Amino acid sequence: MKRRSFVQGATVTALAAATPAVSPGAVNAQDLTKVRLTLPWVPDAFYGYAYVAVDQGFWRKRGLDVALSPGTGSMTAAQGVVAGQFDFGIIATSTLIQLAAKSLPLVGLGIIDYNATMGVGLLADSPIRKSKDLEGKRVAQTLASADAPYFAPFAKKTGIDLSKVQLIAMDPNIRNRALIEKQVDPTTGIADAILPTALAAGVKTRFMLYGDYGLDFYGNCLISKSQALAQNPRLCQAVFDGLMEGVAFQMAHPQETVAIFLRQVPETAISASSRDYAKIGVEMLQFSVLSENDILQHGFGWGDPKKLDTMIDLVLKYQTAAGTARPARSAVFPLPFKDQSKATAAQWAAAQQNIAGVSKALRAT
Repeated sequence: MKRRSFVQGATVTALAAATPAVSPGAVNAQDLTKVRLTLPWVPDAFYGYAYVAVDQGFWRKRGLDVALSPGTGSMTAAQGVVAGQFDFGIIATSTLIQLAAKSLPLVGLGIIDYNATMGVGLLADSPIRKSKDLEGKRVAQTLASADAPYFAPFAKKTGIDLSKVQLIAMDPNIRNRALIEKQVDPTTGIADAILPTALAAGVKTRFMLYGDYGLDFYGNCLISKSQALAQNPRLCQAVFDGLMEGVAFQMAHPQETVAIFLRQVPETAISASSRDYAKIGVEMLQFSVLSENDILQHGFGWGDPKKLDTMIDLVLKYQTAAGTARPARSAVFPLPFKDQSKATAAQWAAAQQNIAGVSKALRAT
């Protein structure tokens, strides 16, 4: 898929020490600072907040001309930021920890969503009712997915004998289809990559989310090179503020977010089910953000230090080589900025009501 830029004809410059300080009042095109931001995956309404930030001028009013690019995975997106192909990126928090453990110069500027939704996906009518029922079953798995290393610790925590589980490696698209067509019993994966496909096909699901079993991970975060944060914190804050205003908009205005996403990415609106698919993506983001109640107090972008420390320990144990030095949480997640777009209790309650269908699809009994 070709990269998509929302500023036609823009020539994007690399982020460096010479980057001018952002002027919040700059609105003329010639005064805007050009910024390249990569998503972790292909255009999806789950990331509607980024398209909203472009469409609604949340970055422009802060003096920024932001060009969004689709991604092919968090690892590739992060490597693009390290190489200078992009100035900022949105990637999985677990991927950032992995790369920090390898001494790559990346930092987290803010947490975006708060539930990685990793787990075991089942059809609603599956006879599997508890984790032990996975024994003797054919379980699809995408080995390159961020969730793959955590099926084994999930099995250990819940008493599953892995020798009695047949794991079948599959491409994610084939995996999702295999689940829907009952070619496998369940599949491991990330719910926001499985649920939209299933619901769009009219298939009901339920999940055993690893976070409910003590393997609790944040979702995506905004990253930059550590050098960029040190040299131009005003630019980093402007990118952060615009993005978090987009998150706040998606939480408070889901229907408008769907319309904006389909307008900004018209190639995703080619089928009759496009709006339904986009609606699910928007609601999945809401579900993930609503997983962290302290956001009401701290604002979007905040991260719980204790949870981040636990995540670092889990990643070191299951996703890095033995003996890897533990990176300092404050170095990986300085989270230097405070959000100016805090949600109200009323908006929180409305969002909770809006995701009732998705919540049922995730945790149906």
